[in-house]
Amino acid sequence: MSLMGEMKFFLGLQIHQSPKGIFINQAKYALEILKKHNMDNCHSIGTPLATKPKLDVDLSGEPVDQSDYRSKIGSLMYLTSSRPDLVQAVCYCARYQARPTQKHLKEVKRIFKYLKGTINMGLWYPKDSGFELTAFSDADHAGCLDTRKSTSGGIQFLGDKLVSWMSKKQNCTAMSSAEAEYVALSASCAQVMWMRTQLQDYGFNYNKIPLYCDSQSAIAISCNPVQHSRTKHIHTRYHFIKEQVENGIIELYFVRTEYQLADMFTKALPEDRFKYLVRRIGMRCLTPAELEVAILDENPIRTLGDYTKPSYKGYRNTIDLPLGNTESLSEAWTRFKDLLRKFPHHGIDLWLQVQIFYDRIDHTLKRTVKYTAKDWLRKMSTEKAWATIKELARYEDEGWNDLVAPKEGSLDYENSDIEQLLGWVLEL
Repeated sequence: MSLMGEMKFFLGLQIHQSPKGIFINQAKYALEILKKHNMDNCHSIGTPLATKPKLDVDLSGEPVDQSDYRSKIGSLMYLTSSRPDLVQAVCYCARYQARPTQKHLKEVKRIFKYLKGTINMGLWYPKDSGFELTAFSDADHAGCLDTRKSTSGGIQFLGDKLVSWMSKKQNCTAMSSAEAEYVALSASCAQVMWMRTQLQDYGFNYNKIPLYCDSQSAIAISCNPVQHSRTKHIHTRYHFIKEQVENGIIELYFVRTEYQLADMFTKALPEDRFKYLVRRIGMRCLTPAELEVAILDENPIRTLGDYTKPSYKGYRNTIDLPLGNTESLSEAWTRFKDLLRKFPHHGIDLWLQVQIFYDRIDHTLKRTVKYTAKDWLRKMSTEKAWATIKELARYEDEGWNDLVAPKEGSLDYENSDIEQLLGWVLEL
């Protein structure tokens, strides 16, 4: 083998590497297929799939050229390697390749119109995020108008990094929404178990893997070791999730629909909701020029203002963390992290976790939080440390906005400057 330098282009994937993270997209390929299918001059649109009306087999519709339709679907399928925002729409249109009509072709062209406005969309993998394995599962009950079968959707993260996604019509016809969600949970569990096995080869061992679902009924079925008459009709192969839950490998948590990140993989969504989820799963639309600026200056990692501010009050009021008399701060922090697992905390910045933790512990022990946060701040660059402090300042009314940002390179992490920063953050 020969070393050919840093990888920048591989099988249509453009890889932009920097000290702050990796950005992967297929902008060049997107431009090529737009030109190939004569869609390079079309106007852009906000979502890849219309919410209404839903597609069906359209037996009375005017047929179109099958070869052209399949060529378009094939081109878009390869694009989903780095574009999870297109997966549900492309897979939905792919169901009608046997006899495509003008109605189906119109929806495929809509995908190209969405692509025209998001050519530079890609996945951002930040360097500073964690490596915890988490997953989300969702289902659209009886979403197919032709067969009344449901659609399963699932995504898996390593820290903040989206590494796997899926949108698939279920093989069975679910008799209830709980059954549809249960089947989707089983599919997500299978993917998580496979990822867990692969990661063990690299020295990563995962247990109590959080799997989020927005159906309490499906969670109850999965956590109940007793087989009841209400579930005896569900195929045996879907019940293996119970064993994983019982063994402590998978932990199921309920998540409200507004925080269900897999929602975009099961159904068409309104534009505001769709764009919100696209950004939350870690996708960014960055031109080459914007990418250089973002990598050098801002680092386009999600900030507290992007996602967590609306839910900050909810977390702050929901989590109760009385600190025991004999409990150390590290023990309290471990217990707090376990409590946080019960909530859809994916995407919540580590500094927000520190702030919530700081709010919930006893006031007389708040100074000790300094030692919990010190190592994290020490690992940050000057720009990111200051940006984090300014974000936290949004939640305080103590004149933080009047602070002057330190000059470039003026922070001495080994001496007093880091204590000064911690003093501002933790009100010490």
